[in-house]
Amino acid sequence: MSSDVDDGKTGRSSGWWSRRSTFTKATLIIIPLLIVGFLSFMLGDINGSSDVYDVLHDKAQAEVLNYTVLSDYSGYPVVRGEIQNRYSSAMQIDYVWVKGFNRDGDLIGMGRAQVFRGSSRIETLGPGERAYFETTDWAFDEGYGPEDVVFFGITARGNLLTPSGELCT
Repeated sequence: MSSDVDDGKTGRSSGWWSRRSTFTKATLIIIPLLIVGFLSFMLGDINGSSDVYDVLHDKAQAEVLNYTVLSDYSGYPVVRGEIQNRYSSAMQIDYVWVKGFNRDGDLIGMGRAQVFRGSSRIETLGPGERAYFETTDWAFDEGYGPEDVVFFGITARGNLLTPSGELCT
């Protein structure tokens, strides 16, 4: 009787598998796993390399811990909040943008916030340090005003610094 014939117990593919040596079985399992792992690594490297590039090239992001929205005397929003440097090196803060969106999710206004500690404006945050921001300076798209803002988005970005205080490149 041929070995490829179903004996009713192991089935055709099981019979084929059982005739393979341990080395062949290991090769048949490991090679596809290595190929899949390598392809996953390459795709992850392609997608993840932009994140690494952003951090190393002036796009480190400070974490926004909290914020509060008030109104000034003219009805414009005053957004106050706190940011923190979560990196292990100092960060030079470039900007904190406060974005206002309407109920459709469209960006209709932007405000640039100053960063300060106490009453002094600051430009750098050490590792783990916190600072406050506040914006009252707004620019709205034509036809929109502060009353059209339904929710806010906040972006705090800066440059990582080397231990000697130079920009990371």
